[in-house]
Amino acid sequence: MSALKSFPPALQTLATPALVYDEARLQANAARIQSLGKRYGFTPLLAMKASYAGLGVLSEVSGLMPEVGSIGELRLAQKLFLDVPAHGFFVAIVEEEWEEIAQGVGHLSFNSLSQAAQFGSRAAEAGIAAAIRVNPLVQVSSHSDYDAGAKGCRFGVPLAELPQTLPDCIVGLHAHVLCENGAADLAPVVEALLKEGGHWLSQVQYLNLGGGHLMTAEDYEDECLGQVIADLKQAYPHLELFLEPGAAWFWESGQLVVTVRDIVRPSGIATAIIDCSFRSHLNDFLIGSLLADLPLTITGASYVSPADYAQLPDEARARTYRIGGLSCATCDSKEYYQFAQPLQVGDRLVMENMGHYVDVTYSWFNGLPPPSVYRLTETTAILEREHTYQEFLQTTLPMQGR
Repeated sequence: MSALKSFPPALQTLATPALVYDEARLQANAARIQSLGKRYGFTPLLAMKASYAGLGVLSEVSGLMPEVGSIGELRLAQKLFLDVPAHGFFVAIVEEEWEEIAQGVGHLSFNSLSQAAQFGSRAAEAGIAAAIRVNPLVQVSSHSDYDAGAKGCRFGVPLAELPQTLPDCIVGLHAHVLCENGAADLAPVVEALLKEGGHWLSQVQYLNLGGGHLMTAEDYEDECLGQVIADLKQAYPHLELFLEPGAAWFWESGQLVVTVRDIVRPSGIATAIIDCSFRSHLNDFLIGSLLADLPLTITGASYVSPADYAQLPDEARARTYRIGGLSCATCDSKEYYQFAQPLQVGDRLVMENMGHYVDVTYSWFNGLPPPSVYRLTETTAILEREHTYQEFLQTTLPMQGR
């Protein structure tokens, strides 16, 4: 059984594991996000952290503006988006980084008043439009680990703790509390900003509503977004608006292709061992994260809950599998997935919607190489990144031993 029948022949023979990005879907995602920006009057920012592997395609889309969170991302943005000043949010900046940051960003959000005091005047002198990140204390995330609107979150200054008059160097506010949310979840955030933050909105030139806007999901509420932005513009027509989606740029653009290496049946539980690892390469799907509690989407398979698995008849259980990773971690598995026919060693499986927060979170745990990255065009699959043994050495050995 292979789930690759609808894919080009070139893809069916790739060495696995392979993370494959659909060029057309990435381009369509970008077009949709840019279209929403033009329709409703905001500038979309590309939050690079969601996927570095998919940036090869997106860097070819005109008009994109990168958002960065580290010196490494800033350098990558300068390489991929030539002559485009980045938007930056750095959790904490040190003196040794300042000159490089100042030369590479056009907008910069400070996470604290102390950082603004240290670098704000220099940002203004460099022509940087600086903002302060605020926490409106509105909780809309479905997972506590990603709840940037929680009381005590290290991100941003609660509105009540802002000075009545913002420093002269601050010309923007930045509020990011969403995480793969719809427009309806943005509404209470903006409502809180209008109700409690108007005193400061009148003092600044722009508002960055952060990331987490899942604009390319099929059920995203366009009209709701339009109304939320209209309410903002009616109250503060002078504000320039920025939104910085992350996962949305890469949504449903990536497929992870793996091969079944072995099938074991400890205590009668059929387990397909794949040539990839949740612990090493897909950690967001495994432990304490937004995705850990969600089932995988595997082409040709349906998810079966543990409670339902216990009630399966023998015929159905024979083609229902726990998917086991290749590392030595006991937790390296996801359960359960039912296929139309029993799996065989050598079968290929396709995990869908793996284009975001996969390649950026992998490790070399157990010395297992991460998936190679391919760009899928209309006619072929082009290798764009391969993780070699030399890379493994670079991450493990002392410098003199490399």
